[in-house]
Amino acid sequence: MENNIFQNKIDAVEIHRHISEKLSRAYGDHSVGIAHAWWLLETTLQTTRSSILLNKFILNDEQSTWLSHAVHRIVTENMPIQYIIGSVQFINLIIHVAPPILIPRNETEAWVEQLITDYRTSLLTPHHILDLCTGSGCIAIALAHTFPQATIDAVDRDERAVALCQKNIQINQLNNITTMLGNLFAPLPSHKKYDLIVANPPYIPQAAYEKLDASVYRWEASHALTAGEDDIAIIKRIIQEAPTWLYDNGRLIIEIDATQGTRVMNLFHEHQFSDIHILRDYCHHDRVVTGIYRKKNHGTSS
Repeated sequence: MENNIFQNKIDAVEIHRHISEKLSRAYGDHSVGIAHAWWLLETTLQTTRSSILLNKFILNDEQSTWLSHAVHRIVTENMPIQYIIGSVQFINLIIHVAPPILIPRNETEAWVEQLITDYRTSLLTPHHILDLCTGSGCIAIALAHTFPQATIDAVDRDERAVALCQKNIQINQLNNITTMLGNLFAPLPSHKKYDLIVANPPYIPQAAYEKLDASVYRWEASHALTAGEDDIAIIKRIIQEAPTWLYDNGRLIIEIDATQGTRVMNLFHEHQFSDIHILRDYCHHDRVVTGIYRKKNHGTSS
């Protein structure tokens, strides 16, 4: 580990400049280096950027040691800053994160926000929700917070993910989520039905997975990211089995890779879904396929 160069030497603004230079080289991106340096410094001092700029701060021993260690882990171990800080914001909620459970992405947050807006605009409310491959529980928690009258089942096959999800449920003081350990629909009671099923399953194509940044493949569980050679294998299972668990006119939403839109839409068609749409993310990449299950109407996409 590097020497503690921050201790009692320079104020916080100068420390930020020094960290920015180190992180910019590590990331190969100056803007990310600057942003993450602020994130680390705000976390260290438990204050805002504006307060740091307006006031003179000198780090104490504990703060400077933590900060030195954090920078060292990012630079030398490619550790994601989210794991170092221990939490992220997801639709204004605090979600704790820990390796190797998948870190919530901005792309996921965007479609969940859109989903919430869609329900609010339509004045419809989902009462029974299933969140498959829940991971940290960020999607289930956002929906449970937005729709307190709904009941949500959050399922994951990884014991560590279920434990983290339970922790996040407690932190956000929610009492309308039940966690289940198991593979997809397997742990569900046979009588269960849902208005809404959401899933952020492993979907990254194998070739793309092998090219991921070291901060991803060294730290986040591969089984949460990729399904292997058949990149939509788990997506297929979800679409095939979802009709058994959906009420008539229930909705299925699955996050996908940008290359999978047409194939996944075709699977929705094959399994009696209609009103099928692809939603794009802020980079205009296909990100989500959504459809309505209707027992007697195969329907067409619109």
